[in-house]
Amino acid sequence: MKKFNAITLILLCLTSFNLQARPGENQGQTGDQRCFETTKSPVFEVTQKASFKTDDKVYSSPAIMADGTVVVGSDDGKVYFLRPDGSLKASFQTGNKIVSSPAIMNDGTVVVGSNDWKVYFLKPDGSLKASFKTGGVVSSSPAIMADGTVVVGSADGKVYFLKPDGSLKASFQARGRIKSSPTIMNDGTVVVGSRGGKIYFLRPDGSLKASFETGGWVSSSAAIMSDETVVVGSGNGKVYFLKPDGSLKASFQAGGEVYSSPAIMNDGSVVVASLDGKVYFLKPDGSLKASFKTRGKINSSPTIMNDGTVVLGSRDGKVYFFKPDGSLKASFQTRGRIWSSPAIMNDGTVVVSSEDNKVYFLNPPQKTSKTVSRSVQVACSGSKTSKPVNAGSRKEK
Repeated sequence: MKKFNAITLILLCLTSFNLQARPGENQGQTGDQRCFETTKSPVFEVTQKASFKTDDKVYSSPAIMADGTVVVGSDDGKVYFLRPDGSLKASFQTGNKIVSSPAIMNDGTVVVGSNDWKVYFLKPDGSLKASFKTGGVVSSSPAIMADGTVVVGSADGKVYFLKPDGSLKASFQARGRIKSSPTIMNDGTVVVGSRGGKIYFLRPDGSLKASFETGGWVSSSAAIMSDETVVVGSGNGKVYFLKPDGSLKASFQAGGEVYSSPAIMNDGSVVVASLDGKVYFLKPDGSLKASFKTRGKINSSPTIMNDGTVVLGSRDGKVYFFKPDGSLKASFQTRGRIWSSPAIMNDGTVVVSSEDNKVYFLNPPQKTSKTVSRSVQVACSGSKTSKPVNAGSRKEK
């Protein structure tokens, strides 16, 4: 009889404990239930405006001319000049594949490298203006200095400073091949990485100003923050924040190699992607703000739209559109892996190339009549606007 009374007493105590309202929960709620509010967000959709098919895979990133002409290279060795509607305007045949992305000079001259070791200077109509032969494959994309000097790297390990007429002005011998594209700082300093694991700071005359040793290949190109902080990724998985003198300010460790080039948002946040398939949103101090996991490795570099939307491609074949907080806004599926970086036209059209041989012209994300419901955890204070529901519920209407 005493044993029965003891068990009964224990059960009564446990029942009484569960019936008591826990701090932060509605009266009468039991177990581990929590309180959530349901919020509704609009669903955005990306539609195709046009596309152009080249004769081979496209790894080159498009560039936009002042009149809206899109210029892009292809593995078929051609530089294509496309109208804003996606139709062919002109093309130029080089001697090998083109991975380099074009740069546009103030007079409309297009500068692009080729795997035939040459840097081509093309007129706006697509005809040849000049060329310069380096000592190796040119997959680096050119950068244009304020005085019109063209800076570009080569697999021969040199950084070339070329005059607007295509002749040599100066060169710098780095350690290792150069796939990184140069970036020009406000004072004219050129920042470029090498496969030898260094980030070089070069003066406008081509001489060495400073360098920083990383622990891996540098194929990423640098981005410059408003305070002149240099942000660049490395093959060791780190994103480096460097002072203008080349010394280390901060770093962030990603989950895979970083060959994507960073982009700077209006609030100073840094967006960069990694071969771990993630897109990282970093605070200006280098700490993590948010991240999003895609289904493929990412070489593509982010581009920022006028409204703050972040656009980039992934090897899963999708073009992703992110809100400034790092959450997914929309996506578009192509039929090939995407290595290139998107370009944005004045009307908001997104131009991106794919391994399916195509250059896509996409309309910017548009709101649809659908909404997505999400549950957000709130304090269970007895408010009429909150109610206990299962965590993480998501419903599309």
